[in-house]
Amino acid sequence: MPAKYRFTPAERFAVRDAHGHICFLCRLPFGDYRDWEVDHLIAESTTADELAKLSRSLALPADFELNSFENWVPAHRACNNRKRSRNYSAPMFLVFLEEARKAAPLGRKKAAAFKKAPKFEKVIAELETFGHDVLAISENRERILAIMAQYSQPTFAESTTGEVYELPLADDRSQAFALMTLTDSLTPGWSVRSSNGHVTFVQHESGRFGYTTSEPRPDSSWFCGTCGQTGIWHGARCMRCGMLGDD
Repeated sequence: MPAKYRFTPAERFAVRDAHGHICFLCRLPFGDYRDWEVDHLIAESTTADELAKLSRSLALPADFELNSFENWVPAHRACNNRKRSRNYSAPMFLVFLEEARKAAPLGRKKAAAFKKAPKFEKVIAELETFGHDVLAISENRERILAIMAQYSQPTFAESTTGEVYELPLADDRSQAFALMTLTDSLTPGWSVRSSNGHVTFVQHESGRFGYTTSEPRPDSSWFCGTCGQTGIWHGARCMRCGMLGDD
């Protein structure tokens, strides 16, 4: 069996970034930076004969490679462990492969850009080693934010026609690396899981998920009509005061 592929930090971050920083398998946001890994949709351990059979049944392109952005997706460790090395031939799996194929050009562009920034790769490796704990020290957080704001740009997006294009530089560093804009004060029992720069996703110690705003000047719709706070919201219920605001 060939040796497992060794991902660079740039490739790993590009896979995660191209798929929106959520688990491809359960569609929930990632928590700590150590709580995820790159999953091979078609298992990396698949033999050449097995891949040939799958290629025929799944109508894979002739140049399909197991270690490529067309076959890499981000997943929680637990989700990936449940899937393990099983290969699937169900129709839904064709949807998964198509989603990965569409995200591949974006991931490839991002990886190429990130590889040109050694400081950026070093920060990603640091986060993957120590997780969000490294951000607890204010000096570390400021240093990481500064590097992310500088080196995570230029970033790329994909048009509706599938064309990958470069985005303009952003002055707002929270937009350059939204996952680092963490909420400082939460209702007891809740902890930050991730953020997209606009919404911060949190989880209660009981396992429930919630959300609040990351915006410095949030829209009035975020504010609870009873306690005046911006959440945490669990559906339409404010978890600070218990008010159900579904009217």
